[in-house]
Amino acid sequence: MRTAIIIVITFLSIIQSIAQTSQNKNTHSLKLLPVYKGEPSEPDSTYEKKYHIEKLRFYLSDLIILNEQDSIVYTHQAKNILIDIAKPESLLILFQDSLLVSKKYKMQFGIGVDSTTHARGAMEGDLDPVNDMYWTWQSGYINIKLEGNITHNANKEQFEYHIGGYTGNRNAYRKIRLPYNGNLFIHLDQLLSQMLGKQQHIMSPGKDATDFADIFARCMSHTF
Repeated sequence: MRTAIIIVITFLSIIQSIAQTSQNKNTHSLKLLPVYKGEPSEPDSTYEKKYHIEKLRFYLSDLIILNEQDSIVYTHQAKNILIDIAKPESLLILFQDSLLVSKKYKMQFGIGVDSTTHARGAMEGDLDPVNDMYWTWQSGYINIKLEGNITHNANKEQFEYHIGGYTGNRNAYRKIRLPYNGNLFIHLDQLLSQMLGKQQHIMSPGKDATDFADIFARCMSHTF
């Protein structure tokens, strides 16, 4: 009798363990969350009655998930994903495969289009020039596009940042690694405060563009 009870308890423990694993192993995603001082940002929004963002687009590329040993456990099927805050559907990146995810897992991705892809010229899908994120075969893709205006004493001044470049010290592609919890926050207040104090127009590859790329990368986090 005692042996039978032990067998039943062991069996139930195994079933519970399998159920727990099944709950943890499911379809995951990455939600991109534009925020301004911790508050959700809506498309075409004005902040503090002076900052107005009309457009923010960028490429999120080479998305992978890594385990505690830094081994790749998932590679997203799309190499380059065009993010557009005016299109809410682009702010949710679904994973096709199920994952057994630990709290210690990390995500790694690039902001922009890498030099290998640039060298192939204009392509299709999210890299199609119709998306207005391509300069020419010589200059390549625009990694980040931010446009809007700032109000000073009832006067509006435009700001435009078209950030790209893929060769040598003009390479504006940035790789980011963060803990993975399913969220990626874009801190627009940090971005605007750091950029608008310097200059309001960057339209070609160069040091200004790579500086912007550095700032943009630092404005991303997995938490508020």
